Amino acid sequence: MIRTLPVRERPARVIHEEAAPCVVYPPLDPSSQGPWWWGHSALSCFQPASPGVRPSRGQASPSSGTAVKSPCQRAPGECLRVLTYNIRVGAGPERPLTCLSHLTSSPEKLRAIADAIASVRPDLVALQEVRGSEQAAFLAQELGMNYAYTPHGGKDVDWGLALLSKVRILGVHTAPIHQGRDQRVGVLYTLDLAGAKLQFINVHYHLGGYQGQVAATVRLVQEAQEGPLILAGDLNFSRHEGALEPLLERLADTCELAPPPKAFEIERTGTAGGLFRYRLDYILVDPRLLSVIDVGLTSEPYRTASDHLGYHACVKLKHPRVTRALPQTETRPHQKAPGP
Repeated sequence: MIRTLPVRERPARVIHEEAAPCVVYPPLDPSSQGPWWWGHSALSCFQPASPGVRPSRGQASPSSGTAVKSPCQRAPGECLRVLTYNIRVGAGPERPLTCLSHLTSSPEKLRAIADAIASVRPDLVALQEVRGSEQAAFLAQELGMNYAYTPHGGKDVDWGLALLSKVRILGVHTAPIHQGRDQRVGVLYTLDLAGAKLQFINVHYHLGGYQGQVAATVRLVQEAQEGPLILAGDLNFSRHEGALEPLLERLADTCELAPPPKAFEIERTGTAGGLFRYRLDYILVDPRLLSVIDVGLTSEPYRTASDHLGYHACVKLKHPRVTRALPQTETRPHQKAPGP
């Protein structure tokens, strides 16, 4: 079954197979080679081998081969700002510890999430606890960004991971991270920075069983192509637990590479909102190819949009050719997120 989503520019097409819908995009250029449904994901639902991405206003068609034009202005050579954010299915921080299937969202709450994201002015956003492709599409429309959504595939609730991006998403590869009733996947994206490829991984760990989930993530890291690599997500454990160590054989924690005052503040505040003062959300980078300029958390006016705080890092690609390919960005005007 194919249905369309009400988007502002062009409709996205969604294929439903069992409980695992995947958002896919047909080529916008009728002369492009091959049917848009070529390729198959690890979740038994169709994905394009080279998926197109819905362009925002003023963007060129992805199938035309033209690099995506971002809706804003940032000087070339500046850092690439990455945000990881657990949005709790757009339900806000109310009713803590409630099962996600019992939580409700609304356009107002999702706009609060969009405002929190916009306040950071990110180029790439890794989202966790996204309820269906509709929420990913809504946020992408609000922010003028491209997106890809992948469900975890569980039967209890349609939820998963999403990437919002101001550059072309060239490919999406999914791998299982945790099996069982609360199954989880990790997603490896290939992104086009004006000809230079960036590998980006988004994960959200199940509570407990971290050794196996980290091992599965290490395998996903090993599948990534050579070149700049970023991993972001909600790992659900604090740094002092030591579970992160296998990933640190190739990657580095951006918070530990950041200037000490900022890093100390983030560790002191944590990312788990008001319940716990733990940093559960991470951005890891390949330190051979990426340097960390700055890190931060979503600011106080936006901290009631979810039960997690958004954690962001400004990273710079060390290779000159790749650095010149950073997206040109500007942020839409935004207002303080409304209270609950």
